[in-house]
Amino acid sequence: MPGCAFSERQKKQKAREIIEERTEKAVLAYLAEQQKEPCLRKGLRVIAELHGIDHNKLARAVKGGRSMDEANAAKQKLSPAEERVLVNFILNSADCGFPMTHRSIESYANAILQKRIGSNYQPVGSGWIFAFLDRN
Repeated sequence: MPGCAFSERQKKQKAREIIEERTEKAVLAYLAEQQKEPCLRKGLRVIAELHGIDHNKLARAVKGGRSMDEANAAKQKLSPAEERVLVNFILNSADCGFPMTHRSIESYANAILQKRIGSNYQPVGSGWIFAFLDRN
């Protein structure tokens, strides 16, 4: 909404997005430099400095490494698609006049896990709801 201050999480997320964009541009620039003759190439550190990112981050990206967001997404109980479905369900129920409690959100998340994994699933933890709300 216009005129509303961003939360600290939103500020950090925006900063991460900017760094990811810079990293993608730096990777493309580095790969373009590799097409040149060896004596005319710029080094990895020089390209990283020009784009304002850490040279180690650029080296990992060039080698095909995962970003922190991708690595953390792999650790989550629910996939990003499942979380989007759950968020849409929460918003639709709130629009209909039935806002959900933390406990009911957890039970729906556990139902999704049980449906996907089966009866021997591990339920979401006690702090999962706060991380979920922070992400979404």
